[in-house]
Amino acid sequence: MMKILIIRAGRTGDMVMMTPALRALLRKYPDAEFTFLTSPDGRRTLRDFSDRITRFWIYNREDFLAFFSRQTLKQRIADGVFDHIYCFEHNPSYQRLLERSAAKVHGFRKDAGRKHYCRLLLDVVCDGAAYQKEDLYVFLPVRDVAKKNTAKALADIGITKDTFLLAVHPTFSGAGKWFRTNRDKKNKLWPPSAFAELACRLRDDAKQTDFDLRILMNLMPDERAYGEKILQSGSAGRNCLEIFCPKPDFQNYKAFLERADLLLTPDTGPMHIAAALGTKIIALFAGRAPEDCGPFVPAEQVRIFRAEETARSKIGIAAIPVDDVYHACMKMIGLD
Repeated sequence: MMKILIIRAGRTGDMVMMTPALRALLRKYPDAEFTFLTSPDGRRTLRDFSDRITRFWIYNREDFLAFFSRQTLKQRIADGVFDHIYCFEHNPSYQRLLERSAAKVHGFRKDAGRKHYCRLLLDVVCDGAAYQKEDLYVFLPVRDVAKKNTAKALADIGITKDTFLLAVHPTFSGAGKWFRTNRDKKNKLWPPSAFAELACRLRDDAKQTDFDLRILMNLMPDERAYGEKILQSGSAGRNCLEIFCPKPDFQNYKAFLERADLLLTPDTGPMHIAAALGTKIIALFAGRAPEDCGPFVPAEQVRIFRAEETARSKIGIAAIPVDDVYHACMKMIGLD
C-alpha cells in the first residue's frame, strides 16, 4: 500500500481550509494510507475526516520541548518509508524535518501567485494542473450522536426543528489574551451595541409576524464575558439574544453550527467550520481580504461585509453599519 505523509499544523480555521486539498488527495490516491503531522487543533478538527488517515503525529512548535520533538519526528519520518510527502507549510523548520526521508516531497509553487488559501493548497496536490471540473469546497463530517445531543440540548431551551436559529459568534479565539493587539480587536470585534441593536430589530420583526426566531451565542467559558457585554448593551435586556454555553465539546459544537440556519460572525474559526457544514453565513471582515481567506463555499451560501468598503474603514470592523447587516439578515431569514 502506498504511504503518504501530510504536513500542516495550524489553528482550527487553517485546518478547515485544508479540507479541499485533503479531499483532492483522497481522490488522487484512492488506495493509499495517510499519516498526518499536525497541531493539537489539527487533530481535533480532522481526526474523523477520513478513516484512511490512520495516524496523527502531533507537533507543537510552541512547546518548550519542541527541539526534542523535532528530532524524534525527523527520525519517525525517515523510518516511515513514505512514497510521497505533501508539506503545506512555508516555515523552513518543517522542511528540515524531511532531510532524512527518501520520499518525493510536494510543496508550494514559487509561481503560484495570489489566490485563495484553499486554492494554493489545491495547487500543491495537483502540481498546478487543473484540479476541478466542479469546485472542491471545505467540508467537515458531523457524528449522528452529536446531532442527537445538540437537538436535545436545544429542545431543553424550547428550540425545535421548526425554529429559525440564528447563531452569533461575536468574538475570536484568544481575544482576551495579552498577545492580542489592539489591531486584532479593531478588526475582529464588532461593537457589543451593534450586535444588541441588530438582534433586537430582528426579534421585533419576528414577533410582529409570529415568526419563530431564536438568536443564540454559543460561547466558550472564556468568551462569555463578551457575550454578557452584548446583553448589557442598549436595549438588549429585552432578551433579544441568549447565551448558550454548554460543556465544551468540538463534535457537539459542529452539530450546533450545522443545525444553525444562519451564522453571523467576524473572520474566525467558527466561520470556517460553519462554511464546511453548509450553514449560511454573514461574515464581517476588516484588515484581511476575504478573497484570500474567506469562506470557501458556493457564493449563495455567504454574504460578506468589508470595513474597507465603507467611508470609515480606518476604525476597523466597527465601520460596518448595523443597518446593512440587518437587511442582509432579513433577506437570508426570509423576513424581508
